[in-house]
Amino acid sequence: FNTSTVKLGGLVNHSMDIKRCRRIIVIASGTSYHSGVATRQLLEELSDLPVVIELSSDFLDRQTPVFRDDVCIFISQSGETADTLNALRYCKSRGALLVGITNTVGSAISRETACGIHINAGPEIGVASTKAYTSQIVSIVMLSILLGSDNLSKQKRCAEIIAGLQQLPELIKRVLILLKEEKKREMRNIKIVV
Repeated sequence: FNTSTVKLGGLVNHSMDIKRCRRIIVIASGTSYHSGVATRQLLEELSDLPVVIELSSDFLDRQTPVFRDDVCIFISQSGETADTLNALRYCKSRGALLVGITNTVGSAISRETACGIHINAGPEIGVASTKAYTSQIVSIVMLSILLGSDNLSKQKRCAEIIAGLQQLPELIKRVLILLKEEKKREMRNIKIVV
């Protein structure tokens, strides 16, 4: 974030195709689905495109119409989520542009999509997927900025969001310090009864 621009290397060759599409369909399961829900409004606002969020298992059950001028974004922490992969293959057969957002380089989703974003969250330890969820949100926010950056009326909003993203590392450090201090206070208040 040394400048007020966003560059996503995995989308360089396809960013103009994404900007010219008819609509964006975000397809995911579980926590990844919720990252799509959390960012839908911003993606729609900055891209000026209709954005549909789909649960991958429901998407296939309904045989959702997909067209060649649609962009389908598949979000998956592992890049191997079965329902999401099946939805990807369904969209591929209909000629849509496929974009992957995943945490795993070389995963099936990263191999089978035309372009994408690697979120670089590192491995998830445990069931809760907080690192991947947060990284997916930041990635979709950055995608939104990329799609809105050419529009003069959106540039101020994009700059404000970038400024907020630049503050994120320091804010996270502060929260972790506060959590550590709170834990110490709680430990002092514990009375052991024998």
